[in-house]
Amino acid sequence: MEPIRVLYVEDDRADQELTRRHFERHARQVKLRMVETVADALDQLLADDTDLVLADYRLPDGTGLALLDAIKTRGLRVPVVLVTGAGDVEAAVRLLKAGATDYVVKRPGYLATLPAVIEGAFRWFQSVREIRRATVLVLYAEHNRADAELTERAFREHGPHLQLDVVWSGQDALERLRAAPYDLFLLDYRMPDLSGIEILKALREERIRIPVVMITGRQDEEIAVQAFKLGVTDYLVKEEGYLTKLPSTIENVLAQRRLAEENEALLVLNSLAESIASVGEPSKLCQLVARAARDLLRADTSILWDVDGPELIPSGWAGMDEGAARALRTWADEQLLQRAATKRLVAVPDLLAAASGDPASAALLEDAGGTAAVSLVSAGRVTGVLAVASSLPREFSATEERLLTILADHAAIAFENARLYRQLRDRLAELQRTQAQLIQAEKLSAMGHLLAGVAHELNNPLAIVLGRATLLRDVVEGGPLAGQIEDIVQAGERCARIVRDFVSLARQRPAERHAVRLNDVVQDAVELLRYQLEVDNVEVTLELAGDLPVLWADPHQLYQVAVNLISNAHQALRDGAPPRRLSLRTLADPASARVVLEVADTGPGIPPDIQGRIFDPFFTTKPPGQGTGLGLSLCQAIVTGHDGSIRVESQPGQGALFRVELPVVAPPVPVSQVPSAEPQPPLSGRRILVVDDDEVLTQVLTDALSADGHHVETAPNGAVALQKLRGQAYDLILSDIKMPELDGPDLYREVERRYPELRRRFVLFTGDVLTPRTREFLKLTDVPSLIKPFALDDLQRIVQQVLRAE
Repeated sequence: MEPIRVLYVEDDRADQELTRRHFERHARQVKLRMVETVADALDQLLADDTDLVLADYRLPDGTGLALLDAIKTRGLRVPVVLVTGAGDVEAAVRLLKAGATDYVVKRPGYLATLPAVIEGAFRWFQSVREIRRATVLVLYAEHNRADAELTERAFREHGPHLQLDVVWSGQDALERLRAAPYDLFLLDYRMPDLSGIEILKALREERIRIPVVMITGRQDEEIAVQAFKLGVTDYLVKEEGYLTKLPSTIENVLAQRRLAEENEALLVLNSLAESIASVGEPSKLCQLVARAARDLLRADTSILWDVDGPELIPSGWAGMDEGAARALRTWADEQLLQRAATKRLVAVPDLLAAASGDPASAALLEDAGGTAAVSLVSAGRVTGVLAVASSLPREFSATEERLLTILADHAAIAFENARLYRQLRDRLAELQRTQAQLIQAEKLSAMGHLLAGVAHELNNPLAIVLGRATLLRDVVEGGPLAGQIEDIVQAGERCARIVRDFVSLARQRPAERHAVRLNDVVQDAVELLRYQLEVDNVEVTLELAGDLPVLWADPHQLYQVAVNLISNAHQALRDGAPPRRLSLRTLADPASARVVLEVADTGPGIPPDIQGRIFDPFFTTKPPGQGTGLGLSLCQAIVTGHDGSIRVESQPGQGALFRVELPVVAPPVPVSQVPSAEPQPPLSGRRILVVDDDEVLTQVLTDALSADGHHVETAPNGAVALQKLRGQAYDLILSDIKMPELDGPDLYREVERRYPELRRRFVLFTGDVLTPRTREFLKLTDVPSLIKPFALDDLQRIVQQVLRAE
């Protein structure tokens, strides 16, 4: 349901807040905007779309009556609900006469009823607006020609949608109502041949359903009681000013009747939806849907067609025999089906134009007094058409067409569920086979977490190797050992990159988009798998375009796609004869604003009959234990999640080419920043506390920071760090996250509580990026952090950044 946009005019801030809270808790479909004066309300109505005005009666610059007059004067069509004080009953009556849709009295507990009042007023106004858009045919039985002329003039002045047909006797009125569909019957009590009561009795006996408004020349309570007992909807006395109220009275009667019928129909529809959902046999379901359509719209006949290509095949019917129904087989061209998929309403004559079989069967619909038809749509495709017909002259209303559409939607879901149930039943054996694949997938998942754990354990020693090697490189710069130390640094960085790759593959995480260079992603994936490819003599060729636009994407997810595609190609090549070639190519496609990655191999290729299934989860052609069938489905999910596409081109014996296309999306515009100042000399001489339980890594950090001129002290855990903080002031705290006794997050919380001025002089480092607790803590506190193993340059950068911020 679309939200109801309500403009709340109230100058009492306490009432504003109470009302806002109540709607947020109990009526989220109502969206409030607040103003405090009549003038502000009118400005808001002229500026923005508003569905309903809720206004206090007493406002600083006027009353609710003044607001109503101003809305009318400006020609604004919007329902108004007024909130009055307990002593303003007379004011409420005046407001309703002036055109207010409804009112509520501000007494204890009134907020509990307010959402229902607003929804009712909104639905009523929507119904009246719908009535005013269409032609309303009114039959007026009147014996006085002067009164008839005055009524016709009042209708013309009110609007062209009210069309009046006048008859001069009760018998003529009954004949007209039997022969033609009217929306409302306006009945003068005194007719020359039949009284109003006699006409009402005849309508009831002949079961002619039509709303009736009776007009009399005098106030007669007994006549009014009789009339209401016989079904009169409203009752007016011919007194001064009644003609100005008559058009609005007719619209109100039609709106209330339409809402009542819609509510009644929705109750019936809910019951039908439950019945439809419980039927699994397609033939029974078709008959049930057809009967439900006939009963819901009080039609005489109904038929449901199944769509099979261009052919429409009768599958369910009510109100006609089986032979006549099956003879209504017909055809629909592609254009008709496309219209039916989007507009939903279908013209029955268009369906019958190509009907084959007995002409008498087609006459059941062609000669009907009124018809309505809607399409059944599943996944954007028309799967059926549901039609109803009335033997008497009748025009199905927009509300009835909506109800028929809702029924068709329920039916489409039920048919889809039945189809899925049959598929599930037929594929039970296949699901049992995939059970073994699921077990294997769990094993691989566990192995991935194990690898991530191993990677975590490697982070500390790698950080030590990289830190010591970097310090040594600075010491022996230009000396005979400089090249050997550089080899150690590069090897350590390569190990660190492999560890990060393991973590990226094992880590479950939502998409986090950044500026990404696709060439870098491809090179990193090749680097990860280079050794395995070399062992199996796979020749790798990279053709990476130099002019690729930067992508706004998740680098880790694109990395997974590249690794999966390269691994699949590797497996395809491994069992084949040399030469084994794998080529990766990137290019830009300016015409479609896309970047393309192509991964091609010279393997055995993919048979045409399974190319349509290779992206299905758990589908694999590999022997048991050598594949789960999840890699390509994961690739497809990631690529489509980036609004891209992935497809395969392959011929048996000629290898396979996977083509990934990704849109070039502009990154969000960053908030404007102050231009950076000139580079400043590094800060030194600061007192820094390093907290880590690894003595060797602590010494590396101490040496690096001391080399930058800082005074460094250390603590093996958070508890010792707190003791040091009691006796010494520090400019910066560098702390590991995982430590015995008191870890990094708990140390941060204690510092935040005891020494709040140090909260912004805190930096955390960790090799644990998989634990949800760690990720959540870093996200919530926004503490600067370093991921082990990190380069000493990164350490120096973040230290300078935090010190300068303070």
